[in-house]
Amino acid sequence: MDSATRRLAATAVATLVSALLWTLGSGLTPVAAITWLAPLPVLLVASRTGPLLAFAAGALAWLGGQLPLWTYYAGEIGMPVPLVLGLFVGTALVFGLAAWLFRSLVHKGLPVFAALSVPAVWVTLEYLFSLAMPHGAYWSLAYTQSDLPPVAQTASVTGVWGLTFLVLLVPAAIAATLAPGLSRRSRRTTALVALVLVAVPVGYGVVRLATAPEPRDTVAMAALSIDAPWPVMPYEAPEAPALVEAYRAALPAVADAGAEIVVLPEKIFWVRETDAAEFLATWSAMAVDARVDLVVGAALGQDGATYNVAIHLPADGGTPTAYRKHHMIPGLETDAPAGEPELTPGEEPAFVPGTPWGLVVCKDLDFPRLAADYRAAGATVLLAPALDFGADYDEWLHSRSAAMRGIEQGLSVVRAAEQGLATISDPYGRVSESGGTAIVVSVDTAGTTTVYGLLGDWFAWLAALVLAACLFPILSRRPRPAVTLAASLPT
Repeated sequence: MDSATRRLAATAVATLVSALLWTLGSGLTPVAAITWLAPLPVLLVASRTGPLLAFAAGALAWLGGQLPLWTYYAGEIGMPVPLVLGLFVGTALVFGLAAWLFRSLVHKGLPVFAALSVPAVWVTLEYLFSLAMPHGAYWSLAYTQSDLPPVAQTASVTGVWGLTFLVLLVPAAIAATLAPGLSRRSRRTTALVALVLVAVPVGYGVVRLATAPEPRDTVAMAALSIDAPWPVMPYEAPEAPALVEAYRAALPAVADAGAEIVVLPEKIFWVRETDAAEFLATWSAMAVDARVDLVVGAALGQDGATYNVAIHLPADGGTPTAYRKHHMIPGLETDAPAGEPELTPGEEPAFVPGTPWGLVVCKDLDFPRLAADYRAAGATVLLAPALDFGADYDEWLHSRSAAMRGIEQGLSVVRAAEQGLATISDPYGRVSESGGTAIVVSVDTAGTTTVYGLLGDWFAWLAALVLAACLFPILSRRPRPAVTLAASLPT
């Protein structure tokens, strides 16, 4: 077997292994530890092969790892097929470019830059996507680490951007350190830089959790969800009264457990404007009877349009407060299919009167900016009716993206999801969850101040600057001594 054939075979194997690792370490139910390893095989081989093969390996590995998400994107959440194709192919090309850039920097004798380039490329892409795409930061790799609290605390300083950077820095640094032809000093320097950049935020996370004060202000809150025969049930459907009665029957037990406010799922019913007054009267009476405040989700006809609302109904029968969801799912809520309500986005925040408890709805928590706006307005808790797509799809991921907003801004988040989990997370992202009907938790209502809450997306901009610095040696015409790739592949 000649050297070219060996190189091609090694690249193919590395691509397949990375694709498998991406399948397990990203997507809807990722294995957190595997995410740190997923790019490693491709990056190891990238420095030992030609630029086109390095690019192809990176692109195909990412694409292979994302293909299992096709049914979720194109089927469950209704993304148009051309958009899904663009997302898959476009991001694959970017990861291919990241592998190519990594190889180029190694060959220029710049392993530290090579290690930094891969996370810098990806963080910049994630940030641009969060600004331009209708799904916000939902697509970030950072959520893979949500159940590793010491690691996840990085988001309180950098947002999700710093977490993504960490996850990709480790495999890139390992691959750069092991690249052929480098001096021992270069290897040591690369390893030391990476070790410091990983140890500092993880150490910070350990200390932050260990020194977190006991909550000084708490209120017992509940998330309650009863799966309907089908989502967004019309309020006039024959099955609707039975679902109303199921919630009515469940509320006393939650109230007896001490809950003062109960969050229910998103779009429990599709309520036409002609039925809106009766709907509100029925659920207001339920709040009074159970002696708890309710936050009810509905697709509610108001003012000649239909809105996806979270409605606060006080236990004393007082005036309801309605929040209109800001961020819609294209293809499901806007340009909705036949038989589903066409929903109009809202624009204003809303609070439970007399409290710093903000109202949001499901997908709103995919957008860091909205959570930041609430925190700036004084919110310490976000109450979120939600609707997921079940255990086979996004119930874990969507609950953890909500908890990540809490880490970023120092907020507690109470989220009740139909076809999903009832979760309550504290300002440190520690999640209490129930796969059953209800969960009641004493919620920290004081909140805490975070660096990310004060400075916003500073790290995303820093990553873009790092990327520019990594590109400069490639675009510059100044020659640098090339690395000799000795013993690049086994014979």
